[in-house]
Parts: sequence; C-alpha cells; structure tokens
Amino acid sequence: MFHTNCGTVVVVSNGPDDAEEELVSEAEISTEFDAWNELRLHPLLMKSIYRLGFKEPTPIQKACIPAAAHQGKDIIGAAETGSGKTLAFGLPIMQRLLEEREKAGKMLEEKGEEAEKYAPKGHLRALIITPTRELALQ
Repeated sequence: MFHTNCGTVVVVSNGPDDAEEELVSEAEISTEFDAWNELRLHPLLMKSIYRLGFKEPTPIQKACIPAAAHQGKDIIGAAETGSGKTLAFGLPIMQRLLEEREKAGKMLEEKGEEAEKYAPKGHLRALIITPTRELALQ
C-alpha cells in the first residue's frame, strides 16, 4: 500500500483474502484510460488507476514510468506540486514488486523447494528517501 495526495492505492496483499478480492475486469477499463496502456503496467495497477479515476498519465509519469518500471533505470525528476510525482516513482516500484511476486510463484511451481535458494531474502524490497517528514507521510 502507498499513499498519494489523492487517496490510498492498495495494490499488493499477501493476505488470505487475495483470491476473494473483487477486481474490475480488464474489459471494464474503458478506452478513456488507453493512455495508461502505453505504459504497460501490471493489470492490478491498471485496475487501481481505473478505480481512482486517473484518466491519463501526467507528463512526469509518461517520462518516468517506462524507464523505471521496464528498463530498470534510476530517475531524477522535478515537477510542480500536484503533477503526479508520487505515482511517477510509486508505480514503477509496485510494478517491480508485482513482477517479482509472479516470478517467485512460477519458479516455486516449476522447481518446488529448490526455488527457495533463488528467492529474494529479507523483507526490504524498496527504499524511498525523502527530504522532509511531510513528504514521507505521503
């Protein structure tokens, strides 16, 4: 879960209720959200974006998300308050976490217990450093 100025985005849960969560089908995501499709985000992220009503990515999101989420590049971005910077860095992190979870699941199915030696160790998957407490609370 991560917070934005516009609300809370809940994307990843390892709880027992994962299978029971009612999800918006991909067919229900209307064409007015097509601009997000170009960013090739995980379906769970797309469903969250749809639910929150973000119709199209902002310029900073269009510039940062593909490079960070799919090319693994480090990004330094500057934009005005309210321009979407939190999603610009948060969505690529969530994308990587979801991909990591799916990859681990597939590996476990294929290799069983042997897959554990290749699994990431520890609980830390992302570190976000902010210059102020106010930004950290977002």
